[in-house]
Amino acid sequence: PEGIKNVFKDEKATGFVVDEDTGAVTTEIAYPMGILCKKVPLTINGKGSLDIISVNGTGIKATETLKIIDSTINVSGNNGAPTGNNGISGKYEVQLINANLNVYSNGDAVKTTLGKKDVEEDSSLAEYGNITVDGGTYVLKSSNSDGIDAFNTLNLKPGSFEVSTENKDRQT
Repeated sequence: PEGIKNVFKDEKATGFVVDEDTGAVTTEIAYPMGILCKKVPLTINGKGSLDIISVNGTGIKATETLKIIDSTINVSGNNGAPTGNNGISGKYEVQLINANLNVYSNGDAVKTTLGKKDVEEDSSLAEYGNITVDGGTYVLKSSNSDGIDAFNTLNLKPGSFEVSTENKDRQT
């Protein structure tokens, strides 16, 4: 809801897991790859705000398609440091629609994780690996990798879009 602020934080190798069958959110150690993680398509839609503080891994990860719509989300590590790994990732597709995102990551800030090996094993995946940014405000920063990384096509029509990367010495 509008005006509600939610904060998810990992301090150890844990994360929040969304159960595929029930939709229940748990804090099991079983899938520590992302602090908010879904093993099927994930859609985040809402007018509140979500702060993800991920010290050890990826902030938000979907193992299929990830959609973030009309949402305000901040992803980083502790005290404004980068996340332990990637900021936001989806395997088949990432759609960012009218979102307000501020991501600071050690790995890629926003990425699709589909790879060449996936397509070689299943040629029907050849059209996937796309990122769409439509409307919204985006500040994406990576300390050691790419600001945005699409396996296939990157479609950009943002309202405001700032992407930066740093080298090993933290120089932008």
